[in-house]
Amino acid sequence: MGRTAPDAVADTHSIDTESGRRSTLQDQPPPGPPKTWKGYVWDTWDLPSDQRRLLFKVDALILTFSSIGYFLKNLDQTNVNNAFLSGMKEDLGMWGNELVTSTSIWTVGYVIGQIPSNLLLTRVSPRYVIPSLEVGWGIATICTASVQSYQALYALRFLVGLFESGFYPGILYMLGSWYTPREMGKRAMIFWLAGIVGQMFSGFLQAAAYTNLNGVHGYTGWRWLFIIDGIITIPLAVAGYFFFPNLPQGGKKTWWLTEKQHLLSIERMAAIGRAGKQPWTKAKAKRILLSWHTYLLRRSPYILIPSSLQ
Repeated sequence: MGRTAPDAVADTHSIDTESGRRSTLQDQPPPGPPKTWKGYVWDTWDLPSDQRRLLFKVDALILTFSSIGYFLKNLDQTNVNNAFLSGMKEDLGMWGNELVTSTSIWTVGYVIGQIPSNLLLTRVSPRYVIPSLEVGWGIATICTASVQSYQALYALRFLVGLFESGFYPGILYMLGSWYTPREMGKRAMIFWLAGIVGQMFSGFLQAAAYTNLNGVHGYTGWRWLFIIDGIITIPLAVAGYFFFPNLPQGGKKTWWLTEKQHLLSIERMAAIGRAGKQPWTKAKAKRILLSWHTYLLRRSPYILIPSSLQ
């Protein structure tokens, strides 16, 4: 079987630039503590200029898309509780445990969707999978504004959980495919904080929607919570089809990268041992099934439950 592009780049040990210079990541010393105070604030300041330009693009597109998407996911989860307190309880006749049941059904959809969505992410480019999941999530969220019974709410919360299941692992998969361990910490922190901000923002959105939009176009204030969430999500998802990148090791260059930056992104990952997707073999399947990760997955009832519900 022939070598993949990442293997070839790693074996070559260097990249020919357009000016004829030869440079390589392996020739550089391993990354250590930041060399300047600016490096403590943002790690790219201590990197060579070509890597700074590459990471500026990656941060502007991948990290921005990821953070806004996670902000909206957490906004939606908090919106359900705020909508319940703002009129949904009375409108849908939720006088018993219907709110808890709707949360449980969302979890069922999330759990059912995790394995197929994660397998899909490793077989199809995330640049198509994640925006497609976002489109489905946004449509289901907007439709929540039109429900007339709690049974319809159950069905839509199941779909919201199903479409959402691939987002969090998919984004972490993308971040891990573009950033080195030194760079990953700050980006993961920003991604996670975006979700916390989404939870905080829901209360302000609830108050604004109830005060300014209650009754507009025949929709009560709590229904506008879901309309606004979905309206923001759909354009973000459509933009994802154009701007979300391929994996560096995927072989196909992302259109907003130069050829030099594409090769640099591959070499950066090869330098830390990330070779990208590998073909399925019997040995690989056996290694996965007998690994300690699979053992813990079988033994623990909490592995598949989102952290926000634990």
